[in-house]
Amino acid sequence: MPRFGLIRSAIIAIGWLLIFGCKKQDHQLRPDIVASVNGEYILLQEFTKQLASNRAKTISHFRVKFGAEYSNSFWYTTWDDHSPLDYIKEISFDELLTNKIELGLAREYGLVEDMDYESNNSRRLTVNADRDKAMAEHQVIYGPQSYSESVYYRYVSSLLIIRLKERLSQERFDISETKLREQYAARKDKFFIDQNGSGYRPYSECRAIVRSIYIDELYDELIIKIKFKAKIVLNDKLYDRIQWINSGFSEINSSIEGRNE
Repeated sequence: MPRFGLIRSAIIAIGWLLIFGCKKQDHQLRPDIVASVNGEYILLQEFTKQLASNRAKTISHFRVKFGAEYSNSFWYTTWDDHSPLDYIKEISFDELLTNKIELGLAREYGLVEDMDYESNNSRRLTVNADRDKAMAEHQVIYGPQSYSESVYYRYVSSLLIIRLKERLSQERFDISETKLREQYAARKDKFFIDQNGSGYRPYSECRAIVRSIYIDELYDELIIKIKFKAKIVLNDKLYDRIQWINSGFSEINSSIEGRNE
């Protein structure tokens, strides 16, 4: 497995360990907060939307690995002592855990003041209102006419992470020429001039690619280290109550009851 794949696997494994390890419930958390990560909150609404975004991925995973067929009982059937509901909660929590750690780093380096779920959604509504007004006045706008929550969050998050990686490369990571040349030498077989390997592209041509790959690896390693040390408080009662309900994920004690498809 490539190094990047190993890092991603380690991140997920750490996330699951932190969720189901020694972390305890904080009775002072608001009832709509699933967890806090170094003081950053994961809201119930935020978590259920992340679950919904991983629905197709989860169905595909269990179909490919276990030959599972989708039915009303799919989410609660176990394969190897693990149900699709367990799986989707774990991967969704891990993704949000990573997001909160990235947000914490961005705050630490002065790149953002508030980008929590509620503030971000408020800005999205403002942006959409401005775009609607521009459309009504026949002004040219770029991108979608209106941003959904998921698209807007991915857009602003991707821009923030680009800025964060660059700031880390300037202030935290060792991206010296010596290090980059070492990385180039270690990956030289990826820079064949042709498929027969009759030569390599010189370092001067590959420097930008090598730098980008190396920063990505250092960034992922940093996320792993922070996860090991993160203070995660899980509202386990709320986490456990989130089920598949009426074609969506919701808290079992919400206004929607039952497990009907």
